[in-house]
Amino acid sequence: MGVLPQGITLSPGGARAYVANRGSNTLSVIDTVIDNVVVTVSGPGGTPSGGFTYVSGPGI
Repeated sequence: MGVLPQGITLSPGGARAYVANRGSNTLSVIDTVIDNVVVTVSGPGGTPSGGFTYVSGPGI
């Protein structure tokens, strides 16, 4: 998890939680089944599965 987590949303089935980390300008993706961070994305970019992530915030 990044610095100052703030804001969360769940995937439609609830298998993933997406947490905006305000203090580190990152987005953490949490697998809710195993309760573990699977990836932290810095700014806009791709995901390990080849998908896209859209992140907005100061300086991004």
